[in-house]
Amino acid sequence: MVTKEMLKTWRNANSAVWVTITGGNATVSFSSKIKADGFDATEVTASFNSFKAHLPDGYKKAFAHESIYKFAGECGNFAALRMLLKDGDDLFFHARDNSNNYCKAAEIPSDKLNTDGVFHHPNYYGLHDDVMFVDIIRNGKTILRDFIVDYSVCPDNSARLLNNN
Repeated sequence: MVTKEMLKTWRNANSAVWVTITGGNATVSFSSKIKADGFDATEVTASFNSFKAHLPDGYKKAFAHESIYKFAGECGNFAALRMLLKDGDDLFFHARDNSNNYCKAAEIPSDKLNTDGVFHHPNYYGLHDDVMFVDIIRNGKTILRDFIVDYSVCPDNSARLLNNN
């Protein structure tokens, strides 16, 4: 359940917000950079868990992340979600591999991947279009369904939103 403490933590976070789904549970985490006189900046993290979640068959984890840039103002899906939430709301996170035949048919030749020296794989066949959603339940009624928290289009690698490990 969303609490006043969670909303205050989110409002004060100045570095990042992320959601991790493992099995049937989701955790929402926030980080802030703090600076004390005489010390380097330190990253502090607060996590709120026990939100219900669902993953598609065959996947063990999902991860969505967004950096927070206070100088840019409130923007992005996580910022919109924060503005929609109220104390007492329940959240239900779910993810899916939203790939279609266009994504599955995509082939990225290895010579195109290796030009920048970052990717060292022989070939990627197919892309994955992973999406994480959240439903907001207020007073027992779903007031918002399938709000997109984050999405990722990439090959089957560690950058995927969904993970088998």
